Amino acid sequence: MKATSNASVTETQAILLFLFKEVKTIFEKNNIPYFFIYGSLLGAVRHNGFIPWDDDLDICVDKKHYEKAIQLLKENLPKTIFVHNKDSDPIYWLPFTKIRYKNSKTTCLTWPEDNAFIHTGICLDIYRYWKEEKWSPALAKCIAIGETLKRIDNSFYNYSFFGKFTRKIKHSLRYVFYFLLHCFSLKKSMYCLDPISMTKPLHPEDMEDKKTISFEGLDVPIPLGYDRILKDEYGDYMTLPPEDKRQQLYTNVEIYG
Repeated sequence: MKATSNASVTETQAILLFLFKEVKTIFEKNNIPYFFIYGSLLGAVRHNGFIPWDDDLDICVDKKHYEKAIQLLKENLPKTIFVHNKDSDPIYWLPFTKIRYKNSKTTCLTWPEDNAFIHTGICLDIYRYWKEEKWSPALAKCIAIGETLKRIDNSFYNYSFFGKFTRKIKHSLRYVFYFLLHCFSLKKSMYCLDPISMTKPLHPEDMEDKKTISFEGLDVPIPLGYDRILKDEYGDYMTLPPEDKRQQLYTNVEIYG
């Protein structure tokens, strides 16, 4: 691809498809279970490809296989692709991994805090999904607060000693509150998905089997219960949103080759 300082959505999608093909080959060769999720699941079902204005790609991997999956990517992806997570960036704070195209740079609109990372660039997000046998809304809060506690020491935030201490006390007290609430809550078996603070639980019968669908000419796996997943997330998902709601992830994308 020719170098460009202001890449179009179509050019960005071409890079995303390149990233996905590499990931797909590695995962399927090594029997790593994964699904399309979020906007990419919606795109696969509604458009048999990318949502026309979408400039990212989302897949999820079973948490039991996640560490192995990421290690396989580190060992087998071509040099033009970078595995971006806490192991490769000291200020990275997300609980999931981004697979980035090295020869690019992005300015993120939706998550401006990502612009502070050491590495930016067109990326494919790889989330975790996992089953909680005794799920409750309070458990989701506990998990989210636990993730917040882990990243208080991250240099990204540049907190003072006192700032770190007070935040740890505040979030620890919140954790205990929601843990106790969880202990006395009605519980059921549900699947969770990164990022836990922003997602709805998924029904086991929707996630424990899959079907194959076409995405930009590729056969890709989606959860068998995609209809309920998409309805819970988007409502009437087959109807296009108004033009002013068709948001992109990036304000600017540079591609160097």
